[in-house]
Amino acid sequence: MAAQDTAQVLSVINNIIVGQDKTCRLALTCLLAQVHLLIEDLPGVGKTTLAHTLAKVLGLDFQRLQFTSDMLPADVLGVSIFNRDDQQFHFHPGPIFSQLILPTEQHKPFRNIGYKSAKLRHHMFRSVMIKRCHP
Repeated sequence: MAAQDTAQVLSVINNIIVGQDKTCRLALTCLLAQVHLLIEDLPGVGKTTLAHTLAKVLGLDFQRLQFTSDMLPADVLGVSIFNRDDQQFHFHPGPIFSQLILPTEQHKPFRNIGYKSAKLRHHMFRSVMIKRCHP
């Protein structure tokens, strides 16, 4: 992405996320560098809006992933569902296959190990294994 394009993208983002120029610039930088970004803040300050805006402006697929105490790995990875008509399993990808994911934890004391292994594999290898590797 050229510097002029980056400036235009930042301008659009800053028109939506008002007063957070530095945060928007850092978020875009992390996205372009293909590194992870951790934003910790109080509820209602625009973290989801920032992620959604970045995805929309850049034309990326966006999913918000709410981690709860009862979450299973399939909630992150997706599931294979049997179709009686063609007698085959069809894979329905989960949110981990999106281009931009916003994982949020509602209750930090109830962290579940099941989703963490899938999330860590995706972070480390940029791929997910469900019967075969999905980059």
